[in-house]
Amino acid sequence: MKFTLASVFIIAACGFAFGQTGQAAKSVQGSFCGNTPSDEFRRTYMTFTEVLTFRLDKDSKPLPVSSVSGGGVELRSVDECIATWKFEGYRPGSSFVIAAVWVDGLGWAKLQLRAPGSNAKIPGK
Repeated sequence: MKFTLASVFIIAACGFAFGQTGQAAKSVQGSFCGNTPSDEFRRTYMTFTEVLTFRLDKDSKPLPVSSVSGGGVELRSVDECIATWKFEGYRPGSSFVIAAVWVDGLGWAKLQLRAPGSNAKIPGK
């Protein structure tokens, strides 16, 4: 996820393997890009959760994200970040949810990617 100021948190080359016994393996491979929210946003909300959702198009590429709650992220920057991710084993139209918890003084404390039939938690910094 990209935000408005300088980068404080990057997990590079994250790979998540999902799947159930007897099913084709599902995976999402990519990097979470992260910057701090603006000073104004952090002064207003010392701790907040950002929830975003997106779907895959017919070529299994992510469509633009929508904000469900939060408002501290620049959606265009998130789109640029997840455009580089690879989605394997998911059907076109599959929907995903990204949840990120910001804690003042700690930064991004928890990142989570929910996908059909799976749930990956990524530790914060």
